[in-house]
Amino acid sequence: MKKQRIPYEHKASTREYLVALSSFPKYLKLLHSNDKPYKGLLDWLIDKRIIKYESYERLPSIKELSKTLNLDASRVTKYLKIIYYEIHELNENEPRLFCKEGQILCDLRFFYLGAYASFSVGFDVLPRVDEQIDFYFIKPRIGSRCFHVDKIFHDMSDTGHSIMLSLTSDYPNTYLKLLKEKAYIHRQISFGELIGLDHEYEFEEKLINYNRNL
Repeated sequence: MKKQRIPYEHKASTREYLVALSSFPKYLKLLHSNDKPYKGLLDWLIDKRIIKYESYERLPSIKELSKTLNLDASRVTKYLKIIYYEIHELNENEPRLFCKEGQILCDLRFFYLGAYASFSVGFDVLPRVDEQIDFYFIKPRIGSRCFHVDKIFHDMSDTGHSIMLSLTSDYPNTYLKLLKEKAYIHRQISFGELIGLDHEYEFEEKLINYNRNL
């Protein structure tokens, strides 16, 4: 029996949450924090009070940040994670908030080592297949920041037009894509395998074996 690959589960560090949040203050400004215990931390992140050391700037350590905010380090860690996932929840419920006027709203689906995450953002120009997208904000969620556009899906319905981008951490492999299309034409794989977004190594080996003697 073929073993099922266990999806990778990323355990984000507190530092990753801090970098992700401080890099996207426009997302932080979408949260309403007046009645939230993390208000002081959120205000600090929005203001981006970066500590200056000699000729460069850097983010403070969690210990330094907890001292600045007069909070226990454990609370800073807890609040960073809460803020991060509240932004994800807001993105899921109100994706239009993450798209400027005139931009193209796209639903991004990230695939990394069997793990999956999604986030909706606005683009000035629609990315093309095989182009690279570097999006640090998703790293604490899935473990990687660099992806390539694998597929673009357009959904037309009575309510309008929506766009979904499938993103993979794998480097684009045109040869493998051709093998998949050829195998599907010869009915060696199913339609589901053709459009699959995250294949295992054994599947790639199967495709190569189909063409080994050609």
